[in-house]
Amino acid sequence: MVYLEAGRFDVSLSAFNPLGERSLLWKDSIQVLDVPVASFSTVASDSFSYCIYPGDPLDKAYWQIDSGPITENDTLTIESEGIHLITLIVSNDCGSDTLQEEVLFIRKPPEPRFTVSDYAFCRMDTITYTSISTGWIDSLVWVFDGGSPGFSGDSIVKVVYPVIGLFDVSLTAFNAIGEAARILVDTLSVQDPPIPDYSVAIFDSLYYCIYTGPEADIVLWQFNDESIVSHDTLILVEEESGVYPIKLWVENSCSRDSVFFNLHILATASEELEAKSGLFLYPNPAKGSLWMVTEQLELPASINIYDWSGRLVWTHEMTSVYKSPFEILLDQIGVTAGSYLFELRQANISQVRRFLKI
Repeated sequence: MVYLEAGRFDVSLSAFNPLGERSLLWKDSIQVLDVPVASFSTVASDSFSYCIYPGDPLDKAYWQIDSGPITENDTLTIESEGIHLITLIVSNDCGSDTLQEEVLFIRKPPEPRFTVSDYAFCRMDTITYTSISTGWIDSLVWVFDGGSPGFSGDSIVKVVYPVIGLFDVSLTAFNAIGEAARILVDTLSVQDPPIPDYSVAIFDSLYYCIYTGPEADIVLWQFNDESIVSHDTLILVEEESGVYPIKLWVENSCSRDSVFFNLHILATASEELEAKSGLFLYPNPAKGSLWMVTEQLELPASINIYDWSGRLVWTHEMTSVYKSPFEILLDQIGVTAGSYLFELRQANISQVRRFLKI
């Protein structure tokens, strides 16, 4: 007998004689096989990918990943993402079949990561961005806020920034599962080289040397070869006329620069000028309390007391109406015996007086 198609079939036998007949049935007792056809489907979980042979359970399936060992199972487990050469050999009593296929296995979107050659730099410097993203990546998209080029799809990109400011950068990575992005907000600082520009403001014996150049990370002053002061403004108290050397250093991520200049003090304000300006201190010399009397006070205002080295000893912000005279308890604010400068600053006006604490 010849079977023309594969499957399971019944067999029955009947016997007859003059007394009657009897039959036997063997259900699904005959299995007719085809030569197997090698094929598989793929599924994925969070941790693994799987190749599944859908053929007859009586078939034997042999798998090989790339050039690795051959294993027998209906299902193949793949641990790593990427492109793998899958070899499947299936066989039964009728014959065998072989399939080789390159398959891309990915289970999740990529994770974008990158390095930056510098985060604070000068205008027109070249900055290198390098993608170190993980996972399977089909494509990348960079966005460089303020940079040239503004966009790129390469893994390594060189960017120039023609303007100063704080800028963002983002990298988005794509694959067949999805996409993910990494964004750095206001992280890139583009600066100009510092310029040691300055101005000098004079209020009686109080001198302000003010740094007026571009933004700098470090501003240092040295007055008359004395100790170095780190501040945008150098405050000096000097009553003697003369020529005083001053050095200004400035530095940022671009470079550093410095300038020397001389402060020429020809004379200090007279007591007559001081008396006409409407600010009075008494008693002077003062012992425990110092009283301030002013004809007009424009709020907000501030009171600053400096010692003769220019160090700020005490400051007080005045934001509400006060009763004149205004009392300052010198002992309680740490003013010890010595000579001081008293500054009343309101709006853009600064009035300075000398007083003695005994």
